[in-house]
Amino acid sequence: MSRTRHRRADWRGLAGLAVLLVAAAGAPAQPIPLPGVSLPEGRLQGLGRYVRPLRSGGGLAESRGAAWQVWWELNKEHYLGLARRDRMPGRGETGEGEPFVGARRPPDPAARPFGADARVRLVRPDLELLLREDKTLVRVAAALALGQLGDPRSAGALLDAVGDSNADVQDAAVLALGMVGDPDGVRALEELLGKTANGARLVRQSQVNDRLRATAALALGLTGRADALFGLAAATDRTEPRDVRAAAVLGIGLLDGEGGDSHLVEVLERKNSGAQIRAAAAIALGHTGGELARPALLSALRSTNTEVRRAAALALGNLVFPRPEAARLAQARARRREAKDAAPEALARMDAFLATLEAAAAREANEAERFDAARGRALRIAAAEDAEQGVRQFAAIALGQTGGPEERGFLVALLEDRLLELRPFAGLALGILGGRGADDDGRAATVLLREFRAASRLDHRVAFAVALGLRGWRGAGEPILAEMERVTDPLSRSYHAVALAMLGHTEALGAVVKVMLEARERDELQQSAMAYGLLATAQSTEMLAERLARSRDRFERKQAAVGLALFGRSSDLRALSRYLRDTSQPASDRAFVIEGLGMAGDVRDPGPLARLAGAYSFHLGFEAIERALQRKW
Repeated sequence: MSRTRHRRADWRGLAGLAVLLVAAAGAPAQPIPLPGVSLPEGRLQGLGRYVRPLRSGGGLAESRGAAWQVWWELNKEHYLGLARRDRMPGRGETGEGEPFVGARRPPDPAARPFGADARVRLVRPDLELLLREDKTLVRVAAALALGQLGDPRSAGALLDAVGDSNADVQDAAVLALGMVGDPDGVRALEELLGKTANGARLVRQSQVNDRLRATAALALGLTGRADALFGLAAATDRTEPRDVRAAAVLGIGLLDGEGGDSHLVEVLERKNSGAQIRAAAAIALGHTGGELARPALLSALRSTNTEVRRAAALALGNLVFPRPEAARLAQARARRREAKDAAPEALARMDAFLATLEAAAAREANEAERFDAARGRALRIAAAEDAEQGVRQFAAIALGQTGGPEERGFLVALLEDRLLELRPFAGLALGILGGRGADDDGRAATVLLREFRAASRLDHRVAFAVALGLRGWRGAGEPILAEMERVTDPLSRSYHAVALAMLGHTEALGAVVKVMLEARERDELQQSAMAYGLLATAQSTEMLAERLARSRDRFERKQAAVGLALFGRSSDLRALSRYLRDTSQPASDRAFVIEGLGMAGDVRDPGPLARLAGAYSFHLGFEAIERALQRKW
């Protein structure tokens, strides 16, 4: 099975989606000032940049659920990719008040003008050079960007970086080897996971530590290679350290095919596996989507352990029912149409074969319909009645990812739920549902626009703006633009910019550029630059190129460089090369631009780190992976 299963956010996505567990159930929690989230002390420290509180002028609710911003940060690449490629059925330029996305406008011939080979040729030499620089931030960013490029010729440079003296560079290089998928790199990952003498020589230490083994397990999953299953399954043995076991379980979920389903189901149903390992198995099953996964996840949604239920809700939203018989039938029908002039005997044999395929496809469709009905019932119960807030939140998102028009009324009702932190999740679910084509009459979009205008809390208002972007709604462009220009909080403005970009509201380009150039924090710049990448034109890019060449302001040069990297013109990449090699520029600025450069001209959806985000369980404490995902675009 291909990576298309990640196209339902996963989040992924993602893809698709997607997703994370927040807060270990039953662990003593130390409240921290984030909107709608209370987490165990010592965990998720790096998520601060994802959910830095918006200035709402009032107290922030604390709970054992998740802030909606956490879900968005781990899934946005998937949805922004859909907006860029106009693949959501509910999108497309139509009449007033109907679905709309600006990707229908005539394409700019200067945008992303080169294919994969030219992209690698232009970018890879600089990144390999930067991988040897003395600044740690630059080396980490270069390793991850090489992974994003996915060129097997980088495997040698990355293998050298595995022996770097800095642990962050080691981890980034290991992840990048998984993204590249070169056979030599794959063998190295197996040596690292197996804690062999060859693995120790690679890292230039007496032995491979467990942190690096866990990273190698996730990297093996990123290769997608079915033959990695044996080593990953062995690493789930109960004698292994917890982090290694959890990473191996999650890695199995990233592999192509359903070969690991039986092993994952065994881990999920084994009571002495530990709640966190069982939760990881549930998330992994959501990505494999096999026949064994479906009943196992429905059962896990009724678990007495809240962490397992949370994971099951996430996984059910990611799970795509495979339809191989339907695909075979479509191919056979196409061949039958092409063979209309064949001999009668041949046509008769083809018709008999078609009848067999039609019967098989009908059985498959009935099975899928029964599962969809069972999944919908289970998720509605969880979203409305579960005692744990996180389960309700992610069950609502899952309904948006998998449901049809019949779920709209239920999700609209959740917008009025007394649990305040459920409401933004219900709004995002409505946006996803509509973006998938399940809101033809615009009822969900109308409700979301009303909630956007009426919300008193800034963080909720921003969530509804993002939901309208996910939905794709022409009438939302002007109100969101007006709000973006009214508010003063930079992070809030960057969320509005992303919403406008998903809408394709080209009238907002100037305002989005302003937000990007004024950004001073990493998260604000990242989001506004992604928005610029969707709305950019050749004219706006010329302005940024001029800023990069002539501005004396450090921040303005960095902002311009990031925007140019995401737009991806070959002429701009040459200017970026000069910027990145200029060691007088701050290392943190150059590292940030390098991360964008790794995606220049990339048309894959989702990218490798977005796939990892969709399988990663943050509370397990893989600090190196968490840092890598903070860098993902």
